[in-house]
Amino acid sequence: MLVVFETDLEVAPHVRRCVDEVRAAGTPIVVTHDAPDDLPGVPWRLHLAGALSFFTSSGAALVLASASAPCTTFHLDLERLDFLGLRGCEALLSGTRTVRENGGVLRIEHPSLPVRRVLRRGLLGARNVAVS
Repeated sequence: MLVVFETDLEVAPHVRRCVDEVRAAGTPIVVTHDAPDDLPGVPWRLHLAGALSFFTSSGAALVLASASAPCTTFHLDLERLDFLGLRGCEALLSGTRTVRENGGVLRIEHPSLPVRRVLRRGLLGARNVAVS
């Protein structure tokens, strides 16, 4: 199950609508009221937790496309992501394709070591992606 954070959705109502639609279509996404960090929510940043896998990848790609559309640098915090599969990497790339094709950057922040290993393999050759 993929987890998104209420603090991110509060500042981006269009992303909240997308999450609601994706959940209604059957993608296992949960909205939590836990704060992912001490920073205020901003429209160009999203935190993900749980699992980004085959079962959540299509819905996650739609949510990422909605969240990243209006910006040039999209910050994706994966500190609380427990599992990332190669299908999840595909979702990261397809969901941020528009931003990256228009010169923007997907900046992936705080991935755990296991997630970082999958990112290294799954994002090989991807343009305009930075992992920190």
